[in-house]
Amino acid sequence: MGHVDGTAAITERREEGGSITITFRVSENLLLHIVERGSVAIDGISLTVNECKGNEFSVTIIPLTSERTIIGYKRVGDKVNIETDIIGKYVERFLSGQKREEKPSKSGLDMDLLVKHGFK
Repeated sequence: MGHVDGTAAITERREEGGSITITFRVSENLLLHIVERGSVAIDGISLTVNECKGNEFSVTIIPLTSERTIIGYKRVGDKVNIETDIIGKYVERFLSGQKREEKPSKSGLDMDLLVKHGFK
């Protein structure tokens, strides 16, 4: 989509068989929208999340992506721009009960909302 939701710091970089696995540390609010096998954009490069642990997530970069984008030059300690998956943002909005004109609440998810939407 081309939006920046926040930043992350690279905490680990491992090269394995031509591919590179990179681990990033992010804030809790960004982690809400990052899920294993979901999408995340790092410096504008759309990638698939391998794993989420604590406040970190990792991706694996194939050789072609490493060669043709800036991600292959990133090192531990570097900061990157993060854009989380838009579907996660829609799900959070739906679950919070937030309407377009309302400001986001800390959490609109409660039993009344779940029952209203079919949870028993």
